[in-house]
Parts: sequence; C-alpha cells; structure tokens
Amino acid sequence: MRGILFSMITVVGLVWVSWTAAAAQGPTATIAAGTYRGNVRCTGSDRFSNGSPVRHYRSSPVASVVFDSDQRVTSWTYFFLLRHDLVKQVRAVRPGQSFTYAAGKHISRPGQTRVTIADVTRTRGQVLIIAYLDWASPTTHYIGSGTYALSLERLSGTAIRYEALKVVVKHPVAAPSTANPVIRRNESCRGQLTS
Repeated sequence: MRGILFSMITVVGLVWVSWTAAAAQGPTATIAAGTYRGNVRCTGSDRFSNGSPVRHYRSSPVASVVFDSDQRVTSWTYFFLLRHDLVKQVRAVRPGQSFTYAAGKHISRPGQTRVTIADVTRTRGQVLIIAYLDWASPTTHYIGSGTYALSLERLSGTAIRYEALKVVVKHPVAAPSTANPVIRRNESCRGQLTS
C-alpha cells in the first residue's frame, strides 16, 4: 500500500514542480475569458499485478476549457481512456465539488468513480486543478483511489496549454490473487487549445 500512496503523491508532486518552475519564469498576462478548444494527445495503460498483458490506450479526443473573468475556470473536459473514450464536460471547479461516472467494466470490474476537487491554484497565466478519485465496485469487492492533476497555461492571447495526469490504483478488498489482481491505471493528456 505504501507503493500505491507513493505513486499517487509522486504524480501530484511532479505536476506541482513543473508548474511552479513554469510559474517562476512564466506568463506575464492572464488567460483571457472565453472557450478554448482543441485536440489533445492521450496515452494510458492498465497494469495488472498478476502478470496479465498491459493494456495500452492512445487517442486524440477534443478538450474544451471555459474561462470566466479573473482567469476562473467554469468548465473543463475530463477523459477516461478506453477503446471509445469517456468524455465529460464538468463544472466541478471549486474545492469540495465533485462529479461521478461509471468505470471499470473494461477490466470486468464495473463500478463508480467519484472525482472530488481538492485544490485550485491560480497564478498569472496559469491554473492548476488537483483532484482525488475514489472508486468502488461492490459487486466484485474491489475498491480504488487515485489522483488527478490538470494544468492550464497561457501560451498567447488565444491559446493555452492543456496537460492532465492521472493515476488510479484498484485492488480487491481481500488480499490480491491471480484472479483478483491489483490494477494500476495511468493516463496522460497534452495539447494546445485555442479560442
């Protein structure tokens, strides 16, 4: 379990380090109000502790982020990578707000994920959204948790950089076995959106 927690903390830590480094030398103007849209390149994988083959995912879905005045995000696109991606335009933008979706059926563990915003940080020309994920599949006796980080950075008056990282670990309530392995999901989506 320590390894699981370390992995999730590492994801948020890496995003935070790269984000603060960019902020130190970063944009001098704020992100203008409006809707920014564009294709992003996503990669992901599911890894199984029982040695089953790794499942890889790759796609180029459309992302959309809406900014209000004062660089406040009012909605953003969340992805769950599959053969046919699950795409949600969500309005959870403040700490404590959350949304849910069904996930796990592709690994024979149908369940429900709740994504809760933990923190939103705004600096000039940049926004960082950190969330945590709780997943449960009562019928298969599986639970899971994870972290999600979305970084939005001004590139110009009409363009922003979109970068999202996600790590989720799902495991049986009882001890893992060959039939019920630990499953680790990683996702990364990056691209440029324009208004």
